[in-house]
Amino acid sequence: MITKSKIGILTFEPSGQKARPYGADTPGLQMSGGTFDFPVIGEAVQGATGKSVVVEQDLTLIPNFIKAAKKLEQRGAKAISGQCGFMALFQREISNSVSVPVFTSSLILVPLVSRMIRKNQKVGILTFNAKLLSEKHFNAVGWSSKDFPVVIAGVEEIESWKIFQQEKWDFRQMGMDLVQQAKHFVQENPDVGAIVLECTLMTQHASSIQKVTGLPVFDITTLTKMVFEAIRER
Repeated sequence: MITKSKIGILTFEPSGQKARPYGADTPGLQMSGGTFDFPVIGEAVQGATGKSVVVEQDLTLIPNFIKAAKKLEQRGAKAISGQCGFMALFQREISNSVSVPVFTSSLILVPLVSRMIRKNQKVGILTFNAKLLSEKHFNAVGWSSKDFPVVIAGVEEIESWKIFQQEKWDFRQMGMDLVQQAKHFVQENPDVGAIVLECTLMTQHASSIQKVTGLPVFDITTLTKMVFEAIRER
């Protein structure tokens, strides 16, 4: 595919080994060269880290997110995404600051996915931390769980996913644990009709989750591909 269109991604600020070029060596992640067949560029948000965005949910970072988004637009990004699904909190402010489509999180997909399944089914959300994901994240991307029923499961209690305390991540173990969690999730919630992966670190395991659950799985990469088709120069 020959195209001049680019997708921009707002990333965490580099900080030692754990913030090496995000996904650069991990196929299936947003910034990996093998994930998409179109150009993807990143821009680090000053002060944005897993702790400040996911744990502290620091809204004082809004100006920094806006600044980085504007840089991506200046660099030629025709649409802008986010490295972490918890960046949903900044969706409205970022989208109001640039002239290109913004989709900070796969959570923006939930209303669409909900309309695809039966009315007596729910959208299952697999998240990095179910204790920290809340209604305010949903509201920030334009929906409420009162209107679109969801069931949420996190990986925060799984040892391999406690990545803030680790110097090196074992992606293989994380994948096996995630797939098992997804399997238990749908067994315990038979009314789940489709799954949305909030965490961008989960996307490389989407196909395995599909296999063990038998359900359609949506994530930030499926959303990115859809948006690219809408903005690419044909």
